[in-house]
Amino acid sequence: MTKYEPLGKFLVELPASKDRVTLSFSEVERIIGADLPPSAFRHRAWWANQEGGSRAPHWRAAGFKVDGVSQPNRTVSFRRTLNLNRPSIREITDAIERKAADFEFGRLQDIRQRLKGLKRRSRTIFKPATIHPNYAFHYGGRTELQFNIGFENDENDVRTLRHGVAISLKRGASINVIDESMLDRFDRLNEYLELHSDRFPDFRMYNSWYNRSDRSGFHALRPLTPEVVDLDAFIFIGRRQSADQVNVEFILRDFDRLLPMYIFVEGTGDPPATDEATRHEFVPGLTRKKSSTEVTLAERRLNRDLRHNDLQHALGRFLVERHGEDAVRDEYSIVNRNKVDVAVMKDDELTYYEIKVGLTARHCLRQAIGQLIEYSYWPRSRPAARLIVVGEPELDPPADEYLADLRAIFGLPIYYQQFDIKQSRLVDS
Repeated sequence: MTKYEPLGKFLVELPASKDRVTLSFSEVERIIGADLPPSAFRHRAWWANQEGGSRAPHWRAAGFKVDGVSQPNRTVSFRRTLNLNRPSIREITDAIERKAADFEFGRLQDIRQRLKGLKRRSRTIFKPATIHPNYAFHYGGRTELQFNIGFENDENDVRTLRHGVAISLKRGASINVIDESMLDRFDRLNEYLELHSDRFPDFRMYNSWYNRSDRSGFHALRPLTPEVVDLDAFIFIGRRQSADQVNVEFILRDFDRLLPMYIFVEGTGDPPATDEATRHEFVPGLTRKKSSTEVTLAERRLNRDLRHNDLQHALGRFLVERHGEDAVRDEYSIVNRNKVDVAVMKDDELTYYEIKVGLTARHCLRQAIGQLIEYSYWPRSRPAARLIVVGEPELDPPADEYLADLRAIFGLPIYYQQFDIKQSRLVDS
């Protein structure tokens, strides 16, 4: 045992709740069983938190750093840091619990209580049942978008610690089928990723399976496809760091960044040049694409192209009933090889309908407005008299005000109409 190793052992054995300790120089001498050199009494630099040397590595490895030295009083203060040397999962969760109050993430269980309408909330982020030898997730996270940490080897077989959010579909008492609530969660996660993935340029995601040896590579954030969503799947979004030197503040800062994603997924509120081609003449008629009735429940819910196909066909039939077969055309070709979802020609005026699948009117508008403007105003395009975004969500007051401003300020003839696919009709039409 080296001379100052007992000091590191003393600090390691302090209770996890004790973040700071002040020792007299004589107490340090008793701990190490030897006298301190004269320079320890004369020079503050002797107590520097350097990476090398005979002393600092021992208190640094224990998760502490010197926070103050008083040579006149012959005392030294050690403060627990957020850097842990080769910690266990339990040591990491303990450190997160101690420091979480300094971050928005510390309110997680309060947020869960509000979102879920729970009568009681957990006093801690983690519980023994959610802490395992190689991973942990927040209490209540078994069937939620869970805040997750875990040891794993990277692509170069280097041991790392992942931290981020995950959805675990591991079979068990609480999960034995992909039900509607799970698909709702994936729907909302996909919507958040479509709207806000640019907030996480430094994050990556992957998916693996508990019952299979294969897994995807670490890749940029993107919406999940139906093939990924299956029992025994594990989907992770976050970052990695070395498992040898774990920075807990790094984890907590990222958990703060991910908290809005969690709130959106688990809640119910608002989230967050081609070749030229000659414009086709208006030829009425409807086509029929693959329907979601021909696929699995998960694919119907998560494959937005299929949902779009159902909406497009139902909207086309509704408009035919209203305006007649000679007035309606789907997949109407315009310049740049673009195609409008549905077009209506009445009294030599065009109305363009662009369909979007989203959970909010805002999301539908964000996806459709740019397309409709290009369809109508690109050089050599035929301007439409009305540009209509069609979606399943109700038009809320902020979105309605937004459209009114676009019409008033820019003169854009742009509107939103809600489509009820169960009744196969535009609402209020």
